[in-house]
Amino acid sequence: VVLAAAPFIPSIGGLKALGKAASHGDEIVKGAEAIASRGGIGFAKGLGQTALTPRRLQHASRHLIESGILSNWSKATGQRFVELATRILEKPTATFDHVLRGGQAVKGFLGKADGKDVVIFIFKEGKYAGEIATSIVPNPAQLAKWGFR
Repeated sequence: VVLAAAPFIPSIGGLKALGKAASHGDEIVKGAEAIASRGGIGFAKGLGQTALTPRRLQHASRHLIESGILSNWSKATGQRFVELATRILEKPTATFDHVLRGGQAVKGFLGKADGKDVVIFIFKEGKYAGEIATSIVPNPAQLAKWGFR
């Protein structure tokens, strides 16, 4: 796998998908983590969906449903969530490290949906590494905590 010619594949999930085919997959993932921590670099085009595993979608979308960005869960809601999350994962305005309340390390991808800030969190480690953890509409205090206000 030649990453120097790629637009950038700094996401952990996207690199794991490609890294399986590479003989040096671990080095690729470590390099991507270092690159991703420097700013708003997202998944390479077409690889954002690798983090959106079916078993996690409904749970991960619940805060966007509560915020009114998504309608009640249905097949159509799931498709809209995949489109929205993929767009943010592939073209975030910023990325940042965070730890969820349960202690799980995640990478946050900040973007917009319906004029509102939205963060998509991807697990950085553990059995769900590279998969979506959750999504939120952050409040001003959260944005300030992450250095965005």
